[in-house]
Amino acid sequence: MNRLAFGQIYFGRFIKEGQRADAFIFNALLKGLCAENRIHEALTLVLDKMPKLACRPNVASYNIIIDGLCKLGAVSKAFIFFEKMLSEGLVPDVVTYNSLINGLCITGEIRRAEEMLQHMRSRGHEPNVVTYSTLINGLCKNGETEKAEGLLRDMFSQGLQPDVVTYNTLVDGFCKKGLLDKAVEMLQCMTPKELSPVL
Repeated sequence: MNRLAFGQIYFGRFIKEGQRADAFIFNALLKGLCAENRIHEALTLVLDKMPKLACRPNVASYNIIIDGLCKLGAVSKAFIFFEKMLSEGLVPDVVTYNSLINGLCITGEIRRAEEMLQHMRSRGHEPNVVTYSTLINGLCKNGETEKAEGLLRDMFSQGLQPDVVTYNTLVDGFCKKGLLDKAVEMLQCMTPKELSPVL
């Protein structure tokens, strides 16, 4: 029996005993279900079981669902939950936006991903290293290495330090376009920062 199955049994007993489940308990189950790509069960939990047990989903609940949907490429559905989150007066955080940007990059909707970056900024949420690395990866996969490099410069201007994932993505993107000089330049940028390239 895996941890998720054990958790579901424990949860069932917990409810039968008349205990009140809070969002923290539900979120643990949501994480487990999404980790196993059992997104439909996770949606049932949020849309059906939580309301029946008078438990209001919180930002973390929505983040788990949105991330799970985005990783499966169900970005349109993820945006429905994003709008639902807003309608309930919940404020998305950088995790919410990172998941949506990642989902848009997965489905090749790079322009919308760029728009989400601007949208999060307009709402007062500053992008982090994950935000930039995700969008840089999407741009490189789309062959837009010049734009990706521009985002790297933007990272520096915001006082953010690119990590090994960011640099590896750019190195790979430049290599695929035959821009070996640029790839070497990125590798040289990594050395002073004690980052080990993964080739």
